Amino acid sequence: MREESLLKDKLLPVSTVVLLLIAGWYVASVFLNAPFERDTAARAGTEIGFSEILRNTMAQERPVLPAPHQVIAEIWDTTANKAITSKRSLVYHAWITLSATLLGFGIGTVLGVLLAVGIVHNRAMDRSLMPWVIASQTIPILAIAPMIIVVLNAIGISGLLPKALISTYLSFFPVVVGMVKGLRSPETIQLDLMHTYNASPAQTFWKLRWPSSMPYLFTSLKVAVAISLVGAIVGELPTGAVAGLGARLLAGSYYGQTVQIWAALFMAAALAAVLVMIVGLAHTAVLKRMGGKTMNLAALAGAILFWLAAWAFNEWLVRKQFASDAANNAARVAVPLLFGITILVLWEGIVRGFAVPSVLLPAPSMIWQRLINSLPTLAADFRQTFLKSVLTGYALGCGLGFVVAILIDRSPFLQKGLLPLGNFVSALPVIGVAPIMVMWFGFDWQSKVAVVVIMTFFPMLVNTVSGLAAASHMERDLMRTYAASWWQTLVKLRLPAAWPFIFNALKINSTLALIGAIVAEFFGTPIVGMGFRISTEVGRMNVDMVWAEIAVAAVAGSVFYGVVALIERAVTFWHPSIRSGRT
Repeated sequence: MREESLLKDKLLPVSTVVLLLIAGWYVASVFLNAPFERDTAARAGTEIGFSEILRNTMAQERPVLPAPHQVIAEIWDTTANKAITSKRSLVYHAWITLSATLLGFGIGTVLGVLLAVGIVHNRAMDRSLMPWVIASQTIPILAIAPMIIVVLNAIGISGLLPKALISTYLSFFPVVVGMVKGLRSPETIQLDLMHTYNASPAQTFWKLRWPSSMPYLFTSLKVAVAISLVGAIVGELPTGAVAGLGARLLAGSYYGQTVQIWAALFMAAALAAVLVMIVGLAHTAVLKRMGGKTMNLAALAGAILFWLAAWAFNEWLVRKQFASDAANNAARVAVPLLFGITILVLWEGIVRGFAVPSVLLPAPSMIWQRLINSLPTLAADFRQTFLKSVLTGYALGCGLGFVVAILIDRSPFLQKGLLPLGNFVSALPVIGVAPIMVMWFGFDWQSKVAVVVIMTFFPMLVNTVSGLAAASHMERDLMRTYAASWWQTLVKLRLPAAWPFIFNALKINSTLALIGAIVAEFFGTPIVGMGFRISTEVGRMNVDMVWAEIAVAAVAGSVFYGVVALIERAVTFWHPSIRSGRT
């Protein structure tokens, strides 16, 4: 086997792609900044030639799209020329954001793994908790982040922990989805073999299920660590923070300093690239260790969960086998509904019992009344945000991520050149990207589609690349003995093996797309849309209308996720997690 060359196999592909992107960036900066120079010349009554336009667009103070050298100069000035303790140093702001990111990522990972273990091993949790875990991710983080900050500050918790909890809220979901799929990935024959060895549930978990879940876990962690960084940045907005990358983005947005925005974006992207690379190295190290010997991991201490009184009825309902299929199907639907109703009843009782002001937390009955009275408005917002922005951006982002993953798999050169850049772009915070997309594509739904494409591209890329590598060497060798071409191997072997990973990305993106579209509407939109309604009604202190929009988003996101899950069951019917009757 040829020894890998650092220059030819790593530096050259990355450098080539970077140079092409920089060249395209310069062309785009001239094209986008030229109208300002022409307008300036027209107001002055002078004519301006192309050479002068070219020169001026490279040095505008507040360009629509800054040139690469302007961004590099800003990054150099705020890193190399500033002390790291200075509040004008990007290194200082990056450390503030990174500390919240790591804490939130750690909490989210532990929480996601524990929830996945519970969902896989407890039928009641599987049927009642999982739908609400999915629904929780349809709530736009910008809508609830201020509430989290206010509530925690009211009980004396401030500083790092509130931002970390927002990162936890975003990062635990990919871990739950990936680990549930991974823990259910062992074949039935493997589980039966463990039974013949009289293995206990704990032994089956540590010897079979846990090792089988590692590819899914680390693929999800790559997505989770990038989203955790986004959560930390978002968490800096409602706190009025003066430090952190979110504070830099917000200050740049207020004062129209696009160069500062882009410098902060690149710092965030570089930070995410390093975090994703660290997770990738850990993935490689774990897989090598698993290949050498069976992992001997200590048992994790389980958290004691306090279930409400209705949980006992849920347990009975899950275990009860009714005489008719209709009754059993009704019981399956009743379990998550009962769990949700229990939460709503507790919510109503707490709000009324403690006389919580409706401006802080309205009761569910008030939210329901507002929802019924505002159906035409909510329907118009749903059409604008979900039918136009979410579905279009979801299709384009997932499709683009899939196509790029195929290209990366086809060409080792592209794999070494494009994949690192995909990691680099993965954590571009939506609050920094959205204003730029509005400037490029206008205030209507097209700019929201662009934001959704950016958010959904990376999960699809990472999962598809991992899925295409899932086929074993023996299976690939068998295809070679049949003289199968690359395309035949792709279609008949590698793509079917990748479907579980691809559908993981589709399910994760079903919630990310909705969040991205809603958050993007906070930064410029026509007078319709879920994000527009949330931002305006918060300003009017109509919190019940905000929660009505959140309820519509939760229902839409849950239905969207369910449709994708049903399609997954039809396409990947051969996968152990589907054959066992669970997704």
